[in-house]
Parts: sequence; C-alpha cells; structure tokens
Amino acid sequence: MAKILIVDDEQMLREKLKDLLELEGHKVFTADGAENALTVFQEKNPQIVITDIRMPGMDGLALLDKIKGRSPDAEVLILTGHGDMDSAVQALKKNAFDYIPKPVNFDELIIALDRALISQNLRRDLVFQRAQLLRVQKMAIVGELNASVIYEVRQSLVAIGSQIQELVMNDFIVKDPILKEESAKIREIFIRMESVVRSVHISS
Repeated sequence: MAKILIVDDEQMLREKLKDLLELEGHKVFTADGAENALTVFQEKNPQIVITDIRMPGMDGLALLDKIKGRSPDAEVLILTGHGDMDSAVQALKKNAFDYIPKPVNFDELIIALDRALISQNLRRDLVFQRAQLLRVQKMAIVGELNASVIYEVRQSLVAIGSQIQELVMNDFIVKDPILKEESAKIREIFIRMESVVRSVHISS
C-alpha cells in the first residue's frame, strides 16, 4: 500500500481516480489545485503525487518543482491533455517520473504507479547498502582491524556483497540510468572495502 496524492481541478476525475486507486489498496488524498496540494503534501507526506499540468493558479510544473524541493524521493506522475507534450517533456527534465495522457487509461496509470513504487524501493535499498558499507568501514577503523573485528567485517561484507549483486542484476536498475550509476558506485565502494580487509587478513 502506498500513500498517493491526486491533484486536479476536475472533481469527477479526482474522485474516479481516488476510488479506483483505493480499490487497489492505496491510501489516497486529493487536492483541487497546487496550493492546496502543498498543504496536503506537508501534512500527509505521500510517496506518489499524480498531478495535472494545466490548473488555475500554480500549474503542475511549478508544483513539481516545489515537491521535489521539499522531498526529492517523492515521485511525481504528470497528467497531460492534448497539446501538452512540450510541458510533459519539461516535466521529465524536472525529474517527473512519467507522464500519463488524458483521457486517463487506468491500466497505464497503474503500470506507471507500480514502476514508481519499485523505483522508490530500489533507491531505498541502495541507500541501505551504502549505510551498511559505511557502518562496516567505521567498524574496521574503530576496531583497528584486530582478528575478531576482521572476522565480523568479512562476514558483513559477504552478506552485503550478495545483496549488492542482486541489486546490480535487477532488470529495473539496469534500465534506469540513475539507479544503475548509484548501484555501480556502491559496488565500487564494496570492492575497495573488500580489498582492504583481504589485504589486512593476509598480512595479519
């Protein structure tokens, strides 16, 4: 289940999407414009925002900027009407996750939503792996790599290495340039750390 915010000045569309997404098991909030959306976003902290581009007052692109400024990990899906392709391209350049043309095809929306949630989960996994490596690194430094610490560090690295390998081979990461680059950086840190521990173990 995810927390989702729907932002659109069309009441019928908001309510229809809310009902359909709730049937999928999600917790759904709505807002009739960007200004109200920011208030709801601050209060409810949704993982996903689905917003129209063209709205009275602040438009979807400006809302996208503000949401990413407040919570870079939140994913934004843009709803675009006919003739809004230029705006959709701008939204993607501003790190919107994807765009959905109107009239909304619910199956397409669900696919985009699932991809956005997978991306968030993988990003969290990568952050967790980086944190694990930093913890092991700190353990090694603080423990000055004595025999007992070396053993614990090596065991931790074996577990981390297995998890990193699974992430690196994940099809979704392979196809996403940002996640692929991040996973490669973590793998490089892991290889350096493993090399250090191995050299210390051999010399001890």
